Amino acid sequence: MEEPVKLLPGASPPLRFAALTASVALLAGLPALAPPFAASTRGIRASSGQKPADAAREEKADSDKPWKIDELHGPSKTVSFTTDEGTWISLDVSPDGRQVVFSLLGDLYILPISGGEAKRITSGPAYDIQPRFSPDGKWIAFASDRGGTENLWICDPEGKNARQISKEKETDVNSPAWSPDGDYLVGRRHFTDVSSIGTRELWMWHIKGGQGIQITKKDDQPEAADPSFSPDGRFIYFSARDGRYRYDSNVYSGIWQIKRFDRKTGQVVPLTGEFGGAAAPTPSPDGQSLAYVRRIRAKTVLEVMELNTGKIRTLAEGLERDEQQGFASHGVFPGFAWTPDSRSILATADGKIWRWDASTGSRAGVPFNASVEQRVTDALRFPHQLGGDTVRARIIRWPVESPDGKRLVFSAVGHLYVMDLPSGTPTRLTRLEDLEYCPAFSPDGKLLAFVTWNDRNGGDVWVMSGEPSGSKEPTPPRKLTQYPGQYANPSFSADGKKVVYLKGSGATFRDEDLGRELWHEIHWVSIEGGPSHYVIGTKNRGENRRMTRPAFSRDGERIFFVEDEPAEKQHEPPKTLLVSVKLDGTDRKAHLRFAKAEEAAVSPDGRWVAFNELHNAYVTALPQVGTQTVEVSLEKSGLPLGQLTDEGGEWVGWADGGRTLTWIFGPVYHRLGSRSRSRSPERSRRARRHTRARGS
Repeated sequence: MEEPVKLLPGASPPLRFAALTASVALLAGLPALAPPFAASTRGIRASSGQKPADAAREEKADSDKPWKIDELHGPSKTVSFTTDEGTWISLDVSPDGRQVVFSLLGDLYILPISGGEAKRITSGPAYDIQPRFSPDGKWIAFASDRGGTENLWICDPEGKNARQISKEKETDVNSPAWSPDGDYLVGRRHFTDVSSIGTRELWMWHIKGGQGIQITKKDDQPEAADPSFSPDGRFIYFSARDGRYRYDSNVYSGIWQIKRFDRKTGQVVPLTGEFGGAAAPTPSPDGQSLAYVRRIRAKTVLEVMELNTGKIRTLAEGLERDEQQGFASHGVFPGFAWTPDSRSILATADGKIWRWDASTGSRAGVPFNASVEQRVTDALRFPHQLGGDTVRARIIRWPVESPDGKRLVFSAVGHLYVMDLPSGTPTRLTRLEDLEYCPAFSPDGKLLAFVTWNDRNGGDVWVMSGEPSGSKEPTPPRKLTQYPGQYANPSFSADGKKVVYLKGSGATFRDEDLGRELWHEIHWVSIEGGPSHYVIGTKNRGENRRMTRPAFSRDGERIFFVEDEPAEKQHEPPKTLLVSVKLDGTDRKAHLRFAKAEEAAVSPDGRWVAFNELHNAYVTALPQVGTQTVEVSLEKSGLPLGQLTDEGGEWVGWADGGRTLTWIFGPVYHRLGSRSRSRSPERSRRARRHTRARGS
C-alpha cells in the first residue's frame, strides 16, 4: 500500500498527517458505458478480465522484441505518385559535378545535374534527409531515424551498404558534413535540459567508430547549426543564435549569425553581424567565398561573402523560406551546394531546384521528375459517444470542502458543481450561463465566493449562500466587483467580512488572450460590496504557470501569496517565493523560497504550508524567523518536509479548519486528516480509508 507521507532525504521526523485518509473519485458520466474502476489515493485504475500476471508477461515479451522502423506495425496502404516539385529540398552536388543528390518526403534521390528522371536510392518508413557526398564521391552521408532515433548514417550512391556513424539513443543528431579528408562527419546533436525545446551542440564522429567528440558547448554557442568544413579542413563554419530559443524573437534584429571554429586553436570568431541574420554557411570549393542565407523583409535571400576581403553581395532572392523564427530543429535552411568549379550554386526555391551563376546571379532550372512511393499506416481511431445528459469528468479543479466536511464544491467542464461527501452525485451549483471557477467557502460555511468569465464581457467576483438549499430554488448570487475583468482565486478573511482576490490587467479588452496579462493585482473587498481596495501588484507568471492564490493571515492583518523570483543564472527557471504584505501592500516579507513550487497554501492557523512541486504535493512548516527567507528543498531541508504523493497531486489545500490536507489527482479528490498526530507512519497507512463517488 502507498505510504501517505514520505520523508525526503535530510528531512526531519515525519509529519503526522495520516490518521484518516479518503479519496473521492468524481466520475460523473454514464456508468453503463464506462469501464469498471477502482478508486484509491493513487487515483483511478482501470480493471479488465485479464490476470495481472498474464498481462505483465505479455507486456514484457513485447518489450523484449527489438523495434524496427521498417516493419509493419499495423494496417497500411501504399500511396504512389510522381512529382516535379518538393518542399524544403536539401541537396548536394557530387565531387565530379555530374550528379545531384536530394531528399524528398524522407527518401533520397540521385539526379543528373542537368535534370531529368530522379532515381530513388533509399525507401521505406525511415525518414532520410540532408544528404552529403563524401569528398571522393563514394559515400553519401545523411540523417535518418532508421535505427529508432535520428542519427548520422552513410551509404553508397546506390543507397546500399548503409552504416550508422553516430549511435545516440536518447538525443537526435542531424546536419552531417564531411571533413575534406573523408575521415570525420560533423553533426548537430540535440539536448533537452531546462526546457523541453532543448538546445543543440556540434559534435564530430570518426567514420570508423567512437562516441564522438564535442566541438561547441550549448551555453557558449546556443543552437549551433548548419556546420560545414573549409576546403583545407582547418575551420568549421556554423550558424548560432544569440541565445536559446525564445518565442518572441525578432528575426530582423539578427538573432542568427555565422561563426567559425578553428580546429587547431579552438578559437571561435564571428563572421557576420547583419540585420536579418545569417545562416547555413557553405564555403566554395576554392576556399575564396562563403555563401549563406539571410532574411530581408519577407524574403530569404542568398548572399556571398568574399573571405579575403569580407565584401558581401546579394546573389539571389526568393529562396525557400528559412527557419530563423522557428525551432530550426533540422537547421535554418535546407542544404545547398557549390559546383566543383566554384562557378555555380544549386539551391531550392519555389519548390524547384535551381542553379545560380555565382558571378551574375542568373539562374536556370534543374528540372526533375521523381516517383514517390510511401507506405501509410492507418491511423488509430476509437469510437466516442457524444451528447447525452451527463459527462464523465476527467479532471476537476479548485476543490473546496465545506467547513462541516459534508459537501465538496469544485469546477469541472466550465461550471461549479456540488456533491455530498463521500459519495454523492455532483449537481450544478448555479444557473449562470457564464463559465464559473475558483469557489471558496467562508469560514462558517454560510457563504461561497467564486468568479465567472465570458469572452464578450469579461468576468466578476460573486458571492452566494454556501448552505444547501435542499428542494428550494437556490438564492441567486450577487456581484462583489463593480467592473468586469479577469478575476481569480477569491478567499475569505477569518472573520468572514472580507474577500481577497486576484485581478488581471484587462488584456482581453485590448484584443489579447488571458495568458497575456501584463500584470495581476491583489485586491480586497467587503463582503457587503462597495469599492475594492488595491493591495499590491504582482507579475504575471506566464501562460504555463498557476496564478497565485492570495489568502488572509489568521488575524486578517496580512495577505499571503506566491510570486516568482528571477533566477540568478541565465536559462535557469525562476524560484518561487511565499510572501506576505499588509492590507495596504506595505511591509513585504518573503517567508519561504521553493525551487520549483507551482502553488502554496498556508494553513488557517498559519503554522503549515502545503505546496505543489514537480506535480506532487508536499507539506512543510512555516516558521517565524524575522526577516529571514527559509529555503525549502526536496533534497535537503531545514524544516520538516512531508511528501503526500508520488504519482501526482494538484490544487493543494486545507479543510476541517486546517486539520486536513486536500489535493486533486485527475478527477479524484484526496483528504489526509490529522486526528492522531502521534501515530507512526505504519499505523497511519493501516488507518487509510478509500471511498468513491457514484457516477451520475
